[in-house]
Amino acid sequence: MRYNCTALALALLLLAANAAADNGLRHTLTRDDYVMVNNLNLEYNLCLQKKGMAGVDKQDVRVALQNAVDECSGVLNSLVKEFDKRHIDPNYYQGMVNRLKTDAIRRQLPNLMMYKANGGRAAPAQVRQPEPERVKR
Repeated sequence: MRYNCTALALALLLLAANAAADNGLRHTLTRDDYVMVNNLNLEYNLCLQKKGMAGVDKQDVRVALQNAVDECSGVLNSLVKEFDKRHIDPNYYQGMVNRLKTDAIRRQLPNLMMYKANGGRAAPAQVRQPEPERVKR
């Protein structure tokens, strides 16, 4: 009896997994998708840098960066909208979007601290632009 219940539970689990997997959403990214992610990631990094540098004079670096994150959230929202428009599974891309946000914040915080320590005289290291030959449409 115990094995029958386990087999039934396993069969129902597999049936539910197959139904969830066959929802018409993609679980992979194409080259065009990667180009779009790279371009929007660059736009997000530049937005954080610009807005963060503008706010560093008036407030603490962490507060300025948090305000910049709030102001630039539209770029990440446009990335999510693009993924939805391209029918990519949200479970697939949500971790990527969170990682892009976290990595951008980790890159910008030391740059803004150095910028504030120098009294705003020296710009922080610029975000590296992708090479044109690597990112083509």
